[in-house]
Amino acid sequence: MYNNFKKSSSLLILIFFMACMKEVYGQNFYAYQTPLQNSLIIGVGPSFIYADNGGIYSQFKFQINPAITAAYNRKISRHFNLRANLGYQKIEGQESSNQNILEIWENRSAANNFSGHVSYFDFMPVFNIFPSDHPYLRTKVNIYGGLGLGILMSNVDLEYRNKRDENHQIISLYVPIRAGLSYMINQKTDIMLEGSILYNFSDNVDGNENFNRFNDHLFQLQFMIKRYLNTSTNRN
Repeated sequence: MYNNFKKSSSLLILIFFMACMKEVYGQNFYAYQTPLQNSLIIGVGPSFIYADNGGIYSQFKFQINPAITAAYNRKISRHFNLRANLGYQKIEGQESSNQNILEIWENRSAANNFSGHVSYFDFMPVFNIFPSDHPYLRTKVNIYGGLGLGILMSNVDLEYRNKRDENHQIISLYVPIRAGLSYMINQKTDIMLEGSILYNFSDNVDGNENFNRFNDHLFQLQFMIKRYLNTSTNRN
């Protein structure tokens, strides 16, 4: 009788553990089947513009202003995402104290200083160093980067020696170059630190062209939050 009880108990325990394992597996399987390909990102941080009359960059004498970005991100493979970015950056120059330079600018009808903002929109494929089949299976820390193509519109007020020109607008193409570090704080949320260069194809954002050999490029460092979206319509 004891042996029969022992066998029955062992069988019940085995069935119990098998049922538990099946339930856990079913829950995990369902969780990994939940569509989380899409995510939203928002970020803010310091930025500056590299411009002809933007300051003395070798001496770190230039204006730092805020930039903000909102992005929609979609996972397209284990390594790659596709991201659309919409943003705003305040830009501001710094008038030179060098009288020779000011005279050169005046003779060329170039602005001494400027202030305003840039709005930008771009698409960018993003490569993740550590791939994952599902966001729930992603690594705690990841490194990513990418580049794409976008369009920006600047609206600034230009300052000359004896006048001021308002609403100077430029529309230009640019190549966004971004790299960052992400850290998972829970299954659906990451925090990110991202550096960006908006490589602009115009040298007239600041109203001062061809004084140096570079166009007017934007630089940003942003702290970001990424939230994965559950797009499943199955509520069972």
